[in-house]
Amino acid sequence: MASTDHLPSLTRDLLFLDGGRLKLWNHANGQIESLAGPESAGDKARVSNTAFQLGGGPALGSVLAFSDSEPGRNAALVLQGVGAYTLSLLSLDTRKSISLVDQTATLLDMSLAPDGQEVVYVPQDSLPNAGQQLTATPSATSSPANSVLRAPQPLLGSLGSIQPAASARRPPAGGGPMSGKIFVVQANAPNQSREVGHCTEIDVSPGYMLGCQGVLWSPDSGALVWGDGQGMWLSDLKAPAHLVAANYIAPPNKRGTFSYSPVSWSPVGRYVLLVINLYEGDSRAILDTQTGHVIDITDSFEYGGPSALITWMRDGRLFIIRPNNATSGVGATGEIWHIDPAGQGLLSRDNVFSISLASESEPVAPAQLEDGRLAFAMLNASSTNYIERGLYVLPLDTLIPRKVIGLPPAGMDEFHDFFADVAWAPDGSGAIIRDRSANWLIYAAIDSGALYDLQAIASQNACCFTWTK
Repeated sequence: MASTDHLPSLTRDLLFLDGGRLKLWNHANGQIESLAGPESAGDKARVSNTAFQLGGGPALGSVLAFSDSEPGRNAALVLQGVGAYTLSLLSLDTRKSISLVDQTATLLDMSLAPDGQEVVYVPQDSLPNAGQQLTATPSATSSPANSVLRAPQPLLGSLGSIQPAASARRPPAGGGPMSGKIFVVQANAPNQSREVGHCTEIDVSPGYMLGCQGVLWSPDSGALVWGDGQGMWLSDLKAPAHLVAANYIAPPNKRGTFSYSPVSWSPVGRYVLLVINLYEGDSRAILDTQTGHVIDITDSFEYGGPSALITWMRDGRLFIIRPNNATSGVGATGEIWHIDPAGQGLLSRDNVFSISLASESEPVAPAQLEDGRLAFAMLNASSTNYIERGLYVLPLDTLIPRKVIGLPPAGMDEFHDFFADVAWAPDGSGAIIRDRSANWLIYAAIDSGALYDLQAIASQNACCFTWTK
């Protein structure tokens, strides 16, 4: 593994959080710059990247989370204030920032619109009273299917997961730790937030509460979708939000409860990738925001390990990779699906192709590069079987995977699953890879074929590596 005495050359700037600071690895001069965070070196020692909460570790001015715009030239920051949080907007071009919200309570979520002009945020509020109206409850059908917050840990915390059936009861709803008003503030109108809806927490069962599940901007910055204890909500920011897909809460002592959590919008709009939380495990689905229909993604049930890793392609198709199936003996495969709004099942599979025949290697981190090629990583924990382990790309015309660089043995959790974060450079020139189980952080420079150990320049708590465009 190469030394980091001389940093490798990058083709794009790289943002990340480390020690309460937002840092930028500048590809033009090869330097790592601190863009925001505690002012003095003495503050740095007291900053921890392990929690997002008031009271305790972070020093005044610490960057607790950030969200970058689609062009990658602005970033919204959550900063530690005096007994509260502040929101600011930082220009990555001028390095100047403006305060958007001088003081806010504990935040459940925050996100910068793709166009970089508005920020949505959800401060915790035990008594939401927004003008959010419930229209006629839509049917959430199940067939036999952006700007993102970057934080050391999800602000929403661990919500657990809950299981599907047929006659719903209306659970008690109200305020709680995971409920809050949803506000939008414009970059050109600081401290003039407007309320667009709220997240409601409900009592699902004794000891289990279900609240805010996260807020996502549409690709055109014209709409918001979010999940809460009642289901999935949609707002066009002009009229009151409406419920587009309802959670199902089974009667007492009955099975069948399920709830929805948003994952990501399709790059072409209209459709949202969801997690369906079940009593044990979860699965993936597609929400049609125009009709409210929820369509299961085939064979995406997940329990004790993933069965389908899914990402959007830029044209609105889905790239799915699946690990080896020990029961059937089928090796890891890749698939491409498209959405047909006129089709009966909404989802249709275009292609399926083999990725691996080795039972101990698993594919992770599917992505599409800016030139259209697909990419993924193949991991295993073997000290001897290195042939398949590495980063792969495949062109759309052949769909034949090609290994472009090898990787060290990966770590595994107690379920023998791999959890490595892979952040591909948009042009495919390299990737940042963090494996917390194996305790390594590297940059894989594909053109030179070298692996760089980055732990000399980034702490073990560094996170949220994000390439700018």
